[in-house]
Amino acid sequence: MRRGLGRRAIVARAQALRRDGADVIDLGCLPETAFAHLEDSVHALKAEGFAVSVDSVDVQELLRGGRAGADYLLSLTADTLWVADEVAATPVLIPRTPHDEASLHAAIDAMSAKGRAFLADPILDPIPFGLVASIVRYHALRARYPEAPIMMGVGNLTELTEADTSGINALLFGMAAELNVAAVLTTQVSAHARRAVKEADWARRIMHAAARQRSLPKGLNDALMTVHAKHPFPDTPDEIAATAAQVRDPNFRVQVSQQGLHVYNRDGLRTGPGRLRAVAAAGPGERCLARLLHGRGTCTCTDRLAARQALRAGPAARLGLRRRPRGRRPERLVRARTDPRRAEEVRTLTMNDQIFETVVTTQSPDGTPHIAPMGVRYQAGRVVLMPFKPSTTLSNVLATRHAVLNLITDTRVFAGCVTGRRAWPLLPAERIAGQRLACALAHVELMLDESVDDVQRPVLRLARVHEASHAPFMGLNRAQAAVVEGAVLVSRLQMLAPDKVEAEMAYLQIAIDKTAGAGEHEAWGWLQEAVAAHRAKGVS
Repeated sequence: MRRGLGRRAIVARAQALRRDGADVIDLGCLPETAFAHLEDSVHALKAEGFAVSVDSVDVQELLRGGRAGADYLLSLTADTLWVADEVAATPVLIPRTPHDEASLHAAIDAMSAKGRAFLADPILDPIPFGLVASIVRYHALRARYPEAPIMMGVGNLTELTEADTSGINALLFGMAAELNVAAVLTTQVSAHARRAVKEADWARRIMHAAARQRSLPKGLNDALMTVHAKHPFPDTPDEIAATAAQVRDPNFRVQVSQQGLHVYNRDGLRTGPGRLRAVAAAGPGERCLARLLHGRGTCTCTDRLAARQALRAGPAARLGLRRRPRGRRPERLVRARTDPRRAEEVRTLTMNDQIFETVVTTQSPDGTPHIAPMGVRYQAGRVVLMPFKPSTTLSNVLATRHAVLNLITDTRVFAGCVTGRRAWPLLPAERIAGQRLACALAHVELMLDESVDDVQRPVLRLARVHEASHAPFMGLNRAQAAVVEGAVLVSRLQMLAPDKVEAEMAYLQIAIDKTAGAGEHEAWGWLQEAVAAHRAKGVS
């Protein structure tokens, strides 16, 4: 983070970086330039709950930062390890010079002998000043110290290479995942690297998942595909021509296919290889549009531009489809075409999405927790929630942008929540402002990545921030499944016919009788009481 900012600006910038996925805020100090408000900046960030690192070549500034409460100091060599004896901050150890691996080993051995925590950074050099050799140093360090926590600074590549940073981050975080790197330092100073933190956050999740699952990093998430569409040509030239033949108004449409650019309106269709001269014979409006699409008019179409889609600069520009005013339906520029095969495919994808029964915990801005059983979907590495409107879960997620997914087998929580028993033991989340169930076998901490409004059930897509396992899963139990099904029935007593409820409860009772433990019997008893109370209320 730039030191020239004032304290309030530093906190505001830190909050933006945290929203983008940063876990630690690094305060960079400029050589031979006073940083009078260093301590105040550290205090302000710590007061807002940030972990803080101080980065300086001046040991006095490192001491000041450490005494002010900084969590990490960047960086110490074998000659300046004495600083670590003066403060509690965790130091990042570096060699005296990038090629002096022996000095880094000496620093690691000294800190290990003292039992002190540290991060070791062999230094990633920029192109063409030793990048490959520095990658070899990282590999050698991991081989020499299999358990040592390693840090990798990627700014020498993302900032000093004029190339799209999403691809650079993908490769570097792939290497970091293979090396089991504990921390990555990234910066976003150059204009072309202005999304570096967000890209780093996505890259670490994607590559961590690939390494953990021992699978290629394909099909997990497309967040790093900022330049080219995976499927750039959804329509063939013949399909575009068929659409063009139906147009009856003067508005121009533009689509691309493997043949190039297609521009059409009621007066006809013009097709070219994606160059300005392709529409030279058209009217001035078409020439203007082609110039807008292709800049100098010399590039070949390789990405999608479909009808009814606003022009955009790509995912990295944070621009998307143009939103229409609320309450207005989209204007139909072309008569609808329905391909029965595609329609059936969409229906199948929608209806066959697996739903997993979990418990989602959220909290309000004032810290009040809320526990709700909820069916979730897993799509492209994200967790998808579809809470009803209005609901406490929906309000809390939209307000705080956080939630915790709890994977449990204690079905008393499911039954309790639908029968008025919502006070279950909670523990603090580890990376977000939230709480998890104490009985969770595992939990996933989530951050809202995308929301799509709906009159009845908005769609919330949440990214995984952190996940942890706490107890082994012992296997599937029929009685637990029966309790979950019973809880669903109880939640819908107002909508279901009494005979259907009675029949299904009787069938589920078989699994309870044969396979339930004490917890399942207790939960089932709560559900039976709720059904009986509802039945009595209907009779009276």
